[in-house]
Amino acid sequence: MTGHVRRRRLKLASGETKTLWYVVVELPNRPDGRRHQKWHGSYSTRREADQARARLVGELQDGSYVEPSRLTLEEWIDGSWLRQIDSRAKPTTVQAYRSRLRTHILPSLGNRSIQSIRSRDLDGLYSRLLVEGNARNGRGLHPHTVREIHLLFHVVFSDAIDAGLLGSNPADKATPPRRIPSRRRPIRAWSEDELGRFIHAIAHEHLMPLIHVAAFTGLRRGELCALRWRHIDFDRARAHVLEAVSEVAGSLVTSTPKAGAGRTVDLDPRTLRLLADQKAARSETTGDDVIFLGLDGQRMRPNYLSERFPRLCEIYGLPRLRFHDLRHTHATLMLKADVPVHVVSQRLGHANAAMTLNVYAHVLPGMQAEAATRVASLILGSEPMPMFDVRLTQPPSEPRPGRSIRPDSASFRPIDPLRINQPSRTLKSVRHIWRCRAAAPLVTDNTHSNRSRVVETGGGSTASAFLGNARRMQHVAQHARQHAVVMVEP
Repeated sequence: MTGHVRRRRLKLASGETKTLWYVVVELPNRPDGRRHQKWHGSYSTRREADQARARLVGELQDGSYVEPSRLTLEEWIDGSWLRQIDSRAKPTTVQAYRSRLRTHILPSLGNRSIQSIRSRDLDGLYSRLLVEGNARNGRGLHPHTVREIHLLFHVVFSDAIDAGLLGSNPADKATPPRRIPSRRRPIRAWSEDELGRFIHAIAHEHLMPLIHVAAFTGLRRGELCALRWRHIDFDRARAHVLEAVSEVAGSLVTSTPKAGAGRTVDLDPRTLRLLADQKAARSETTGDDVIFLGLDGQRMRPNYLSERFPRLCEIYGLPRLRFHDLRHTHATLMLKADVPVHVVSQRLGHANAAMTLNVYAHVLPGMQAEAATRVASLILGSEPMPMFDVRLTQPPSEPRPGRSIRPDSASFRPIDPLRINQPSRTLKSVRHIWRCRAAAPLVTDNTHSNRSRVVETGGGSTASAFLGNARRMQHVAQHARQHAVVMVEP
């Protein structure tokens, strides 16, 4: 596949002649065997045409060549792209895409050829949206919203590349607004007492079974509305969460759960018994497979739960929460009950345990104190560690500098470690442990003022062990308790 440059002379209305240059590339023959050429241009000089020819021939050779097209961005989106995205994204996501396209993208760039859009065009659109993109009040959009529009552009142009309409993605070189760290809304949840009072208070409410299952399983509102009797395994006390219901343009649409794949949630005995009673009562009236129905006998709408639940909180005197906060309450109570994080993550349907830790980090600081106490009890046991010390009854005789002395027993009085309340020196000053043959009193060395020597009053061969840092203080304390080690100050 090659290309060549063609010159054309045009006669203008004024009588003048204008010379234009074009690049003609040779493409593979058409299916019927006819020759296939494509013209590119025009260019005002031969040099520009030669440069374009070199570029086009290079694209032909590396497979990135795209035939010129006058297809507009709106024609591509309405004619092909939306049909493609319908089968790949959830209905709520497609609805959000349509809203942004109609409101912010197509009014500005919809009539432009998709191949003529450059990164500078996107940057200009982002700047305008930041200043006056909100049609409701005439103000600018939040930078986060503009970044989402940038991501939508990236998806649209990436699919155009796959369709052979573009050779590169203009959004790759565009500059969206800088990411602004958003303030996460604090997680609101009830205590176990508040949840228990609420469950008992709504015993006669029509929504009681659904709210009970939500509070004891952590299911999302769309997952609850999609739950069917065939998803409940009464023999194994499990619920299989395989579907979710969402409202799109006033209609209920069933899709997969938020994480994509389904999950299995174990049920406690009370929840299982409540569902069994619900099924027995349902079989007498209707054979509908959906578990939770509205007062009109139709499938429960997720938006109705969001509207009704805060009202129930006010009626029964509980702190006002959203329906989704029942899920937060379930997760918070599990973490406070020392349920492993990976189990909480699986039960909630999170993508991984890291997401669970990120969302419910507010629960963890209060659990660290208990964890620290448990680890200390595991290592040291439940008995308190006794302190030990030695008090000099009489000052010792002055030793020779640099030498250790063995004073007579009258100069030192060992003190029982179990009877000492306050130490005279921390264990950080302990540097040496000496084991002596004779059951003699203790030895001190005044050469180094910042050191003390610990002597064990017991038999055994002479040996020494050096403790270089404070992290082994517990070992010294345990050794002292077992062998009656005492510490002497110079």
